[in-house]
Amino acid sequence: MAKRVKVKDSEKLDDNNVKYVIELLESDKPITKKEACGILRISYNTTRLGNIIASYKERAETEARLRAKNRGKSATDGEVVRAIEEYLMLMFCWDTDSFRQINVDSVTNVQPLGTILRNRR
Repeated sequence: MAKRVKVKDSEKLDDNNVKYVIELLESDKPITKKEACGILRISYNTTRLGNIIASYKERAETEARLRAKNRGKSATDGEVVRAIEEYLMLMFCWDTDSFRQINVDSVTNVQPLGTILRNRR
């Protein structure tokens, strides 16, 4: 299990940046670790860079494994209710122009809602 990585405000450790740095490090003409630290805006520390990369890879593997495990399963009643509630909340907020108050992280894409409703017939 990879060490937990603390993130400072000035650091760019989002998944897209870390994935980009990993691709650059593993390319045919790899960048240096110092350049990788510069891209992520972290101080030059190869141990910490290794922990960040290991943590990302572990998280990506876990997510891929869980997605594969759930692929093809139909949604539970609780998941259907949650998807409908999110959709209705989004539509209500859109109509009342209060969509700025929505926590974006808690709202999923409406595409799964369509799939859920089609499969429930």
